[in-house]
Amino acid sequence: MIVAAAARSSGVYDALVGLHVLSAVVGFGAVAISGVYGATARRTEGTGSTEGTGSTEGTGSTEGTGSTEAAERSQGPGRTERPEASEETRRYFQSPGRLEWLVLVVPFLGAAALGARPHGSDFGAVWVLSAAAVWLVAAALLLAVVRPAERHIRAAVAAGETGGAGNTSGAGNTDVAPAGRRLMWAAAGCDVLFMVALILMVYQPA
Repeated sequence: MIVAAAARSSGVYDALVGLHVLSAVVGFGAVAISGVYGATARRTEGTGSTEGTGSTEGTGSTEGTGSTEAAERSQGPGRTERPEASEETRRYFQSPGRLEWLVLVVPFLGAAALGARPHGSDFGAVWVLSAAAVWLVAAALLLAVVRPAERHIRAAVAAGETGGAGNTSGAGNTDVAPAGRRLMWAAAGCDVLFMVALILMVYQPA
């Protein structure tokens, strides 16, 4: 019976560790992807306008034919954005991004796994306390920077869809670039914190 109980305890521990790792990978991965699209939104600022960007009286050019050139100029030298990037960004920010909330579940699954560890738990270990501190910073970034920036960009996307001509991508709103920049850097910070937490979990310094 002792052996069976130990086997069950080990199975519960393994399952909790698996869920802990899975939630961390999916949650922080979702934040990382959001940061990539935040960077895209920042770079495509001002490229959503399709009205009159290429019209020149007397030159015979068709209205709107210069929009591509305007987009290229806005990127600066050597930074031409793909034409599909703005549309991809718009589609991405139409989704609610719920997977990012898994970041908040990570420490609770980790604590449960630590409590179920067959060889006993040590909640006072240096690596456990350090990992908790890392998670607090990551959670603060998620709640205070990442999610508000995403809401700001989503509002701009929705405004672009209902505002008619002049900004069909949602990424041309002048307020999008600062939000995209905040999202990009906060997501990068979460990525770094994830790597630190991973190192702590693997090496478990005493």
